[in-house]
Amino acid sequence: MLPVGFGFAGREAAQVPSPHVPHAAPAIPADALTIDQHAAARLTSLSAKTLGRLADEGAAVGRIKIGRRVLYHVPTLSAWLARKAEPAPAPGSGSDS
Repeated sequence: MLPVGFGFAGREAAQVPSPHVPHAAPAIPADALTIDQHAAARLTSLSAKTLGRLADEGAAVGRIKIGRRVLYHVPTLSAWLARKAEPAPAPGSGSDS
């Protein structure tokens, strides 16, 4: 037990937002042809560094570099995500039969 006046004893909890609460990402316009690296990271739930590494390894994630600016081609990124999605198992094909 902590003595009074030491540490957090008797102190009100600070009203600090939790860093683990996800913030709503800004919506990507439906007609957007490209998005920046951070928007692509939010869209895929991957880090910007991981997206860059995947592009360096040859994965077709739609990265476009113009000078120092990194953009992602939305249709290519969406198609890559769709290819990565696992198909749902067919009914009756489970091993629990």
